[in-house]
Amino acid sequence: VKKSALTEFSNPRSTGIIAITLDGKDELIGAKLTDSKKMIFLASHEGQAILFRETEVRPMGRNAGGVNGMDLDKDDYVVSMDAVQPDFQIIAKEHKTTTQNLEELENEQIKESLVTLMLTVAEKGFGKRTPLAEYRITSRGGKGVVNMKTTDRNGYVVATLQVTEESDVMIITHNGKVIRVHANEIREAGRSTQGVRLLRLDDDDSVAAAAVLQEENEEEKK
Repeated sequence: VKKSALTEFSNPRSTGIIAITLDGKDELIGAKLTDSKKMIFLASHEGQAILFRETEVRPMGRNAGGVNGMDLDKDDYVVSMDAVQPDFQIIAKEHKTTTQNLEELENEQIKESLVTLMLTVAEKGFGKRTPLAEYRITSRGGKGVVNMKTTDRNGYVVATLQVTEESDVMIITHNGKVIRVHANEIREAGRSTQGVRLLRLDDDDSVAAAAVLQEENEEEKK
């Protein structure tokens, strides 16, 4: 994980500029605009997820390689990242909180106030929405918590996306099948569950990607 000031990209070239230095088999999976007040959510292929404060990642130059965001098992890798916004009142309380009572704030007030939902989609067409409050806030670089059970029925995790009740999600399979799903039609479930079927797949097909569609404003709809 790496954070860079937007001014680092103020002089682009026609051929592009370096955004991050990657080592070995590392790949860049995403980039988000943020404001130093958000929390970072990472989800892995094998069903783990971690949530930590953005302030744990210091700003770096474009050529830097970043810092460890999540401790992964040997064959595991990150499939999704997002910068999620906690409730404003919780942010305000955090700034007034001392180290001694920070844990109490996390366990009680933050869990009660966060209403963001994370939609997890597995490769065999199953998915679920889970409240962000179900994910314990930890330090950067930890193992995280179970995000979804990666059973034979589900397969591995393809994506975890931040959604609202109004969100529409597009799911695409390796064989070219596309389906649009309303997020509010997907059942809410706890972290360590398997979810429900979102689409039916042929035996030789699997989910390749999922993305939240941009919500249209009233003028665009006209």
